[in-house]
Amino acid sequence: MSIQISKHIVTLVAMFMTVCTAGCVNSQTQAMKMLEAQVAQRRAAKEESNRLYLKAAATHEQGQLADALGAAQAAVDTDGQNADAWMLIGAMRLEQDRLYDAIQAFERAAKIRPHRHEARYNMGVILEQAGRYKKAIEEYELALGRAPGD
Repeated sequence: MSIQISKHIVTLVAMFMTVCTAGCVNSQTQAMKMLEAQVAQRRAAKEESNRLYLKAAATHEQGQLADALGAAQAAVDTDGQNADAWMLIGAMRLEQDRLYDAIQAFERAAKIRPHRHEARYNMGVILEQAGRYKKAIEEYELALGRAPGD
């Protein structure tokens, strides 16, 4: 009798392991599909954001500041990591003499691309215009540290 119970236990354990393994594999498959979908969404958002940025840059070159600003804002709304769009927003806000907004945009760009010098340099220019010379010098030094030959 104990042999029959042992066989049933072995059978039940084997069935349990099969169900668990199938469930784990199914969960892994679902997780991979979700990850792939997220990566595809992120790639599509980056592509759309870049398209909007290019539209904003071209519109800005045509002198249509309001439309360019709208397209650049749509670019960062689509992908908040679009440093080029943040740089363009900063430049356009600087054109409008909205120094605080320009600094914020340049700071976002600098956080996204800390190895680049342009945002730091632009912040130095704004701070210098605002009479904050010590802080401007700090930004210029950061810019020079990233691009000593520029």
